[in-house]
This record gives sequence, C-alpha cells and structure tokens, in this order.
Amino acid sequence: MAIEELIFVPEAGKDDFWTGRITYDDRSAVHWQFEVIRITEDGSDQYSEGVFSNAAPVAILIDHREKGTLVRPLVEFVEPKMAHMARTKVKGSFQGLVSGACINDMDEPLFGSIFFESKAFAAWYGAKAVRAVKDERYRTRSVELAEPQTETVIVKDLGQVTVTTLAHFEQGDDADQVRNQVRFDVKFDQPRSLAEVMDLCMGLELLFGFLVGFRPAMPSFGMTKPAVEDPNKVANSTLRLGGMFFQDQSTPHPFHRLNMRGRDGASLQNVLDEFIADRMAIMNRIHAIEYSRWFGASLNDQFAAVMPVFEEYIQANFKSSDEQSFLNWRADFWAYVDRASDENIKNYAKKHLSEKETKAPSLPTLISRAMEALNTAGFDFQPKLAGRISQRRAQMFHRAPILTDKSAGDFYEEKLAVTAMLMLHTLRDLGIELRGISENLGALMEHARFTQLWKAREEDAKSRKRSGTAKTSGSPKGKAKASEEKAAGKSPGQKV
Repeated sequence: MAIEELIFVPEAGKDDFWTGRITYDDRSAVHWQFEVIRITEDGSDQYSEGVFSNAAPVAILIDHREKGTLVRPLVEFVEPKMAHMARTKVKGSFQGLVSGACINDMDEPLFGSIFFESKAFAAWYGAKAVRAVKDERYRTRSVELAEPQTETVIVKDLGQVTVTTLAHFEQGDDADQVRNQVRFDVKFDQPRSLAEVMDLCMGLELLFGFLVGFRPAMPSFGMTKPAVEDPNKVANSTLRLGGMFFQDQSTPHPFHRLNMRGRDGASLQNVLDEFIADRMAIMNRIHAIEYSRWFGASLNDQFAAVMPVFEEYIQANFKSSDEQSFLNWRADFWAYVDRASDENIKNYAKKHLSEKETKAPSLPTLISRAMEALNTAGFDFQPKLAGRISQRRAQMFHRAPILTDKSAGDFYEEKLAVTAMLMLHTLRDLGIELRGISENLGALMEHARFTQLWKAREEDAKSRKRSGTAKTSGSPKGKAKASEEKAAGKSPGQKV
C-alpha cells in the first residue's frame, strides 16, 4: 500500500525552508522516499543539500501540523534550476520515520519504553482470546471470548517485558469485527536512544519471524519519552522502519511453524534472555539465513551471503580449547615479531620460520563437527558435504564459477546444507530443542531432506517400490508377459 504525506522542513535561517513530500511503497525494500524543493537566493549555492547533507536526523512537520523526524536521510539526486525563480530540488531515501517527536540526536537516551503488535510475534506466542465454537447438536456456531491474559518477565540488560493477549472489538460501517490482539511492551531498565530503539525493534521482529519461519512486513512501533512541555508526563510517538525485505504471505499454519512458545522447550523468558545476550550476532545470522532462503537473486548471491557468516560461526564455536590456545599463541608470536625494532629479525622470521605441524583445524573438519552436533538431534547431514562445501567456498571466492547441469544441482544442495546448519544452530543457541523440529518436515520445507525421518521415508518408499516390482514379475500375468517378450526376441521389460 502506497502512502504519501506532505512535509515542511525548516532550515537554519528564519525564512529558509524546504517543502515537499514523503512516500512509502511497501513493494520495495527501500520503502521510504523524500522529494523536497527550496527557494534559493541569488548568489547562493544551488547545489547545497542543507539539513540533508550529513545523514543526521531531520526535524519536519508532517502535513504541516504534526512533529516528525526523518531518520538517516540519504540524498540521491540534486537538481538546481535558474528559471524565473531560483530553486533547488533534492530527492533521496531514509531509513525510518518518527511521527509525534522531533529528534535531533540519534544517540541521546530519551525513550523509556516501546510497544508493538506484530504478526510474527503473535504467530510465535500462539495465545488466542477469540475462539470459534460449533454446537454439534444444533449445528450452530458461536464465538467465545477469553479473559485478557498477561505474562511479565524480567530480561537482563533490557528491562520488563509484558505480553497482553485480549479480544479486540472493532466497529465497522457494515459489519463489526472481533479479532485476537497480542501486544508486546518493553519498559527499559534505563533510557534508550533512538539508534538503540531502532536496532532493538528490528531485532525483535527478525527474531520472532525467524522462529516461526516467515518474514511479514515490518509493523509500526510505539515509543514513549518524557513530554517536552512537562517532563513528568509521557509523550507517545511512532516509529515506522523501512529498508527490510519481506514476503507478502499469510501466517503459516501452526503445523508449518518452525517453533512456537511452549514447543521444543521454548519460553518467552529463555528466548529473550539468549537473544539479548548476543543480539547483534544473532541478527546477523538471521539476516543471512533469510536472504539465502527467500531474497537472494541467484545461487551465487545466496551462497555468498550465508557462507561467510556460517564460517565465522563454526570458527568461533567448534574449535577445541587446545586448538584455540595454539591459534592464540601463534597470533601472539607473530605480533611480537612485528613489534621488533630490528628489521633483520622481522625479515628472518618471515622468510625462514615455518610450521612443521599445525593444530589449527581445517574448514572441512569444523563443518563436520557442526554436522555431527546436528545429526545427534535427528538430522542427517552426509559427511561428504563437508568437503564439497569447502571446495565450493574456494571456487566461489577465488575464481569465477563455471556450472554444468550436475554441478548446479550440487551447488543448490550445498547452499541448502549451509543455510540449514546455520539456521538450526541459531535455533539451538536460542534455547530451542531440535529433536522436535527434525520431525516437523512441513516447517523445514526445503531443508527437510537433511533429516533422518526424510531419509527413512525415502528408503521405505524405495523398498515398497522394489517389493511391488518383484511381486508383479512373479505373478502369472508377469510370467506370461515375460514369455511373450522372450518369444518375440526381447529381453523381459525391454521397451521398443
């Protein structure tokens, strides 16, 4: 849905300002765009970008009446014009829009809490306040409304999180509507800046979408801070983020969700504790996984996005303490050599010292360890994939890949394996037990092929097919057909 708003942007001078519009296109990953013009005086710089020049937050009036802020505006086009009236036109994009507040410093701790309603979180949380009931005797339907439910947890380095589930009534012109409403509130342990709030809001939405296994459009986020007129009062504002890929699809059925609250050991407390403890690293992994699964334009793009993140993860998590000590000592030794004041010592060490034996594990070894950890939870990653993935990485990042039909199929399997391993290890790091997920083939979708259950079903299907073929060939009809083919000079079963 496209949104367009008129804006007024004051400059430093008394009668100096920009006027124009902002637009939002939810079909684009860029989302927010702005286009403004400014009347300039004779002799002034016609190419000046004014308040838009350094990507700092820009205070505006939305529709010439409501305070607002353009977050991280980026100028992409400047057009001066010297006709009957000198003016400058500027076009660009920005990362987010704050409605209801003018923010001058992205790093100033202003906000005390946030709140939002998210399709992704509601799908993961799973609680329902509205339930359809069917009377089997009279064949009638009715609606039951549950009492509002509240869950409150305290998360270290975040604050108090409250989830409220209730039935929300909306009155319409032609029909009224009752819908399930799940609201997520965070009361921070200390005031947070706009930059911190943006990272947190984006991270929470990525987290719960990842747990469910789909990526809906980004919701709006409410924020509270002390009112400018009276610090004892609270002022509400709204943050709408742009620049995020998403899929236009309905919420998956519960059977097709990777995880939900109460399933596979997942709870609101545990998931948030693990996420906040390593938030930026988990966000980076989730972004790579979702780009590889849904948004990459080609196999090359998808593999190039997920492989470096996966390699960084296994390098950090699948070395033994002895191997890590060896790597640390080696780094310390060469740092000592580099600090030497005598150039002859540096040159001698670099030319004549070499390692006869190394304890540093190879990439295939680390990949194999990551596979083994998953195979104990019901998955089935074949050992040969470790060498293939390592070789593919070398081909991708050191020379241009040339693909045949067979190697394209192998490449696709390797990309799926890397993505699946990073996804499953991230789920485990969030406190999710993987045994139940390994048996939920509908939720794993394209990654179901890497489960023991999938392999068992494949073997069972092959066994039944072989059994059926043998039974057919051993029946009277089968024997008669074989005799006729033999008399005609053909091998049994030969096609002409």
